[in-house]
Amino acid sequence: MDCKTARLLFDFVRLRSGEIDSTELAAFEKHLAACPECDGLARAERGVDRAFTKAMQTVEVPAGLRNRVLARLERERGDVYMRRFGHVGRLAAAAAAILLAVWGVYAWRQSHLPVVDMDQVWEDAHTRMAAPPGVEVLAEHFRRLGYNGPFPQNLKYELLTYYGMGQFQGKAVPQLVFLPATGGSDRASVRVLSPNQFNLSKSPKGYQCPAGYPFKVELWSDDRAAEVVEYTGASADWIRNVPDEAAN
Repeated sequence: MDCKTARLLFDFVRLRSGEIDSTELAAFEKHLAACPECDGLARAERGVDRAFTKAMQTVEVPAGLRNRVLARLERERGDVYMRRFGHVGRLAAAAAAILLAVWGVYAWRQSHLPVVDMDQVWEDAHTRMAAPPGVEVLAEHFRRLGYNGPFPQNLKYELLTYYGMGQFQGKAVPQLVFLPATGGSDRASVRVLSPNQFNLSKSPKGYQCPAGYPFKVELWSDDRAAEVVEYTGASADWIRNVPDEAAN
């Protein structure tokens, strides 16, 4: 180790800094033992340190200094807590403001949503069902709703009590509900299927329902269109228009 490096290490050695390792310290001490000039400077600095330490130890500590220092530290600790709590309080206030704004938007939307007008519901139902529409009107209605397949012509639409779009095996199809003119408990629900939606040529034309159930299921099909008919009673023929020659 040369003199320049040794003098750079004076302060680290004097202050017992952890930044100097044992190898450098050993080299430093070896250099001092071989270099009178550096050793003299090191001894002089150590002497100054001892004298300064001794002088500081003889200085009388003012009365109450310890208590004043502790009080100051306590105040500073309180200021830190207040700043922290103030920050938390501001965050809580911001969150509350956001929640209030969200609730306000929700309440505004709710106040502007329409209420259910049962008089209008009755009027619509009366208009639609007082005189059931014919097949042409129904076909046009379902075309507007997105059904573009053929529509059955051989059903007694005067017995129709409900019509609308429904779901059948993942497809949107027309659904028709019929009630007999003579009253009673019989019901028939018809879902109209298009050959664009299902392979009607391979679909079963007859189906034997499990015994013991109050309803039955049939598939009426002519390879152009099909109707899945769910009904109660002995038969669903009462919803069909029978040709005159068949009746004779």
